[in-house]
Amino acid sequence: PVVDEKNEEILRYEGSYALLIGAWKYTHGYSRLPGVKGELDDVEAVLEEHKFKVERLENPDHVDLQARIKNFILERGSNPLNRLLIFFAGHGQNLELAYGGEPMGYIVPVDAPPPDQNRALFRARALSMEQFGPMARDIESNHALFVLDCCFSGSVLFALERTQEKAPVSKTMARPVRQFITAGEDSKTVPDRSEFAKVFIDGLRGEADLYPDGNITGRELGYYIQKRILAITHEMQEPQYGKIRDRVLGNGDFLFPLRAEKSKQKTKKPGPTREFYFGFSKVQEWLKLGGETNLLQASEKLDRLKTLPGGDPILIARADKDLQDAFRRLYNRPAPPTEEVSLTLEVEPKWVYVYDGGGKYLGNTQDAGMLNLKRESGTTLELVFKKKGFKRQVKSLTLKRNTVLQVRLEPNRKTATSYSSTPSPSYSSSHGAPSPSSSGLTGGSNQTSSSYTNSIGMKFKLIPAGSFTMGSPEWEQENAIEDCISDGFEERNCKIWASGEDRHSVKIAQSFYLGETEVTRGQWAEVMGSNTWANTKEYKENKIPFKDGDSYPVVFVSFEDIREFVKRLNEREDCGRSETVSVVEAVGLAGVPVGCYRLPTEAEWEYAARAGSRTTRFWGNNSKDACKYGNVADQSLKGKYTVKGRVHECDDGYVLLAPVGKFRANDFGLYDMLGNVWEWVLDWYDSGYYGESPSSDPVNLQKASARVLRGGSWYYDPWYVRSAFRDWSSPGDRGNDVG
Repeated sequence: PVVDEKNEEILRYEGSYALLIGAWKYTHGYSRLPGVKGELDDVEAVLEEHKFKVERLENPDHVDLQARIKNFILERGSNPLNRLLIFFAGHGQNLELAYGGEPMGYIVPVDAPPPDQNRALFRARALSMEQFGPMARDIESNHALFVLDCCFSGSVLFALERTQEKAPVSKTMARPVRQFITAGEDSKTVPDRSEFAKVFIDGLRGEADLYPDGNITGRELGYYIQKRILAITHEMQEPQYGKIRDRVLGNGDFLFPLRAEKSKQKTKKPGPTREFYFGFSKVQEWLKLGGETNLLQASEKLDRLKTLPGGDPILIARADKDLQDAFRRLYNRPAPPTEEVSLTLEVEPKWVYVYDGGGKYLGNTQDAGMLNLKRESGTTLELVFKKKGFKRQVKSLTLKRNTVLQVRLEPNRKTATSYSSTPSPSYSSSHGAPSPSSSGLTGGSNQTSSSYTNSIGMKFKLIPAGSFTMGSPEWEQENAIEDCISDGFEERNCKIWASGEDRHSVKIAQSFYLGETEVTRGQWAEVMGSNTWANTKEYKENKIPFKDGDSYPVVFVSFEDIREFVKRLNEREDCGRSETVSVVEAVGLAGVPVGCYRLPTEAEWEYAARAGSRTTRFWGNNSKDACKYGNVADQSLKGKYTVKGRVHECDDGYVLLAPVGKFRANDFGLYDMLGNVWEWVLDWYDSGYYGESPSSDPVNLQKASARVLRGGSWYYDPWYVRSAFRDWSSPGDRGNDVG
């Protein structure tokens, strides 16, 4: 029952029913909203506290959406003494109609395309606010509340309310009413992780009892949500609330009586008052304007707000921090950014080790006798040059512009030690699928450089030994499964695919060298004698116009083609055992001599790709940043070709293949580890291998029908382009995005 301050009964609800609708697996162009599922769980919990019987509808298409709402209204809304609540979380959309007037607001089911892609189909499938009018009038229950956690203009249907006078519950509130609360007005964007839902829940747990009298009205709830969201988002999101434009159905008020024990608490702390919200909006206004006078006014007003009994400590703490940051920026302006300049070291003899004055190793000059360093202009450097058989030399300088420093070391006459300009390095795997590699650093080598360039100009980075967590967490697998299903794959297969990513600890026991980039066409031709890939059937049947150039990654090469490439490279570099795939399959990784090339294992590849990261991709979790780090399926590809699945919401500047090394490297200094071309690795594919594999240097040598591919390519959407994603293909397969 709902009782007033005199403990007199105002009305008694016979039944309380809620329909929660969540849309997050969008399939026709709208972005996914994975946070919606958790939002529904939280909303369901608070409504059950208010004695609602909750029904859920997840990821409905347009048919399910309208049918379920209609059935809910018919089944639950026939008793005048029931109260009904319909909650929707998902995308909202405004649309300017041809006849003019106010834009029409829509809620979007998962199968509706954005109107700029297919306007007619959008209007056929999305549910307009005009359609809510007949639905609301079909309800025979006196009280109904629609809560829409999506952004659009809803004022076409309901009369907006902007003020909230404190008033106790009264018998007039028992009259029929259809109320609406929406998350944002026209042109506002609602984030995936909804502040609206959190505030809605806080309100129902007592914060929206603004009078307070132990009851929350729909009007109080709308006012509380609007003011709280405006404050939290710095007025970037403004919820709307009001009653339907109807003479009969706009008179009452939806009621949430608090639990009996709460209703009897005479000392209940009041929620934030209108005075507090008005004062807080002034603080935000002054903060936005900036300047000493405005900030001092904001500080004074905030001090007064702290003394009000009806304040919000969370908002006050946030404003306090914003104010402190503003004063700090005002009085301690950061120095202008310093210019970065380069220092080029030209040293004789070749292959000299360079350290700073504190003993930190900076690199070596390798065969070219050169080393490039980048530092801020004005930096003072002390450089120490060392090489066995030569006198140590120290140079100091201050960088003011791009500088070339020439250094010549004098032989140490006492030791009379000769030197070689090309010491014998120990290098390991080269980058990526097509890239050859050597075994990990094993005994006998004194090579300690962070990089190495071989006889044909292939550059390698030293990857240190270490441990990492291989695979992906459950939430990442769940998102990948959803995207996989959306791309048209069977759910069973998608789950098998993802199960191969279960997280497990892996130790990489030996350091190894890995190619900085994918193997290029030029490097392939140097080793093989010609671009053999151009003679393949797959290349000749290819309809996509790739650009020519030696700096592009080689494609249309199978695992077996690369096996031959590695063999010839080993012969060229005087490796004792050229056919390293057979060596590994016969006696394991330890059988590959130091100085020989081989493909990386799958574990080595992921360790190197992650470069210490634990996120979905080596740069973070956000796929929208992909175009800074790799060549992926992007907006430019979508604009020219038909692409199955979603593309990245960015433009990387290349429709098809990109030359190697054009994007940002990961923290190991490796380029294109994600995107551009799929990369063959040494392992045979088995989705369950890592459930039983050794924790140290695992490699699957059990012959199967397919080898593993890693890294995604220029043609693949976000769920493929992840550090943990495992693909596979027959060893003889070739493709226009496999290298």
